[in-house]
Amino acid sequence: LTAFVLSVGLTFAVREGARRYGLFDPVDERKLHTTPIPRVGGVAVFAAAALAFGIVALWLGKGLSALGGPGLRAIVFGAGAMHLLGLYDDLRPMKARMKLLGQVIIAVAVYAAGVQVTSLALPFAGVVEFPWYVGLAF
Repeated sequence: LTAFVLSVGLTFAVREGARRYGLFDPVDERKLHTTPIPRVGGVAVFAAAALAFGIVALWLGKGLSALGGPGLRAIVFGAGAMHLLGLYDDLRPMKARMKLLGQVIIAVAVYAAGVQVTSLALPFAGVVEFPWYVGLAF
């Protein structure tokens, strides 16, 4: 609920900021949208999630240490890095291959930090164990 309320307010603020600074994605033959849309909308979503995360940490009374160990830190790092990469692409459009390369590097770093899919519980099939390369693909 906190993230939702924050995202509604921040979306309005970010949209107005984009309007003020001309940060709109124009319409062309490669785009699906038919009217210009703000480029930096992800800022509102990311900021709302980060603020809600921080509020929960403070509410628990132990700060960020209350929210988990190294796996959670790796996920937070990966989310922040993905956000910054997307923001960079919004402000200075990147070639799709370079953006994909950046996303793969971030994902591999999170995997290397220990956030890995090693198995999956499926109805009627039980638990399916994955080799490392399938977990990396996830």
